[in-house]
Amino acid sequence: MPTNNDEIERLKRLREQQIRTRYDPNEKKAKYEQISRQRRQSTKVTGRSVLKDIPNKVWWALAGGLIGLLFYVIITHLPDMPAYGPLLGLGGIVFFVVVGWIMGAARDSGNDDWGPKGIKK
Repeated sequence: MPTNNDEIERLKRLREQQIRTRYDPNEKKAKYEQISRQRRQSTKVTGRSVLKDIPNKVWWALAGGLIGLLFYVIITHLPDMPAYGPLLGLGGIVFFVVVGWIMGAARDSGNDDWGPKGIKK
């Protein structure tokens, strides 16, 4: 017949065993930090990844600037151009940069909510 002390010792051993096998919350946190540290170290910064992070409104504004610069060159090289020709060309550069910025902003407007194939994130 088990005595009261034997039962208490058995319960103590059982409790210690349960505590040893219980989930340790610091273990999961340490594992997460290890994985995130490995991911941060393995992510390489390349020229392509940097250029990919530039918003579309900047790219489109640059394209508009190039179109405006082409417009400026064409306007200033026309024969019999009046004295305000270069000012007209500069106005064209500004106009095309603003149009490119607006079009790029329109392209960027949905990038936060949608994935690459039009699937909602």
